[in-house]
This record gives sequence, structure tokens and C-alpha cells, in this order.
Amino acid sequence: MRRPRHKKLPSEYFHQQVYSTFFNDAVGGHILNWWGEDNCMWSNDFPHGNSTWLKSREVVARDLGDLPGPVRAKFVRENVAKVYNIPVPSPVQ
Repeated sequence: MRRPRHKKLPSEYFHQQVYSTFFNDAVGGHILNWWGEDNCMWSNDFPHGNSTWLKSREVVARDLGDLPGPVRAKFVRENVAKVYNIPVPSPVQ
């Protein structure tokens, strides 16, 4: 029996449908060449006991501080807003 042909490469399906999250992980920001900046999301894992909550800004600076601002913005807010179709509020002035 012949298997159906897929219209895309497996990697194309992966980048279209798979997202990863990480938190408190210095390696996370360095694997962009594998995951791609559009498929990663940072998390503070609130409300769990091992959350980075209350120190999240410091952890983001430590783990993602070497990334360009627009890429870091994708990790901490824009990608999750895209996945869940929620608006990103404007910064408070």
C-alpha cells in the first residue's frame, strides 16, 4: 500500500505547529538556530514553587539579555500572544 505524500517537509509542519517554552534556563536563548525565534516562548512558571516570579526580570536579563530587543520581545510576549490570539497591551506611559 502506498503512503500518502505530504505537501510539506516535516520541518515545515514543525515550524508551523510546534512551540516550546523554557524558564530559568540559560541555554534557552542560545538554541534559536534550532528552534527558530518564532517558535519559542519564555515562562516564569507561576504559580509553581520553582517559579522565577518576583525575579523574572533578572532571569530574563541573565538568560536572554544577549539577544536583540525584538527577538527578546518575541520570547517574552509576542509569540504567546500569536499562539493564543490575545492582544499585547500598549506600554504604560
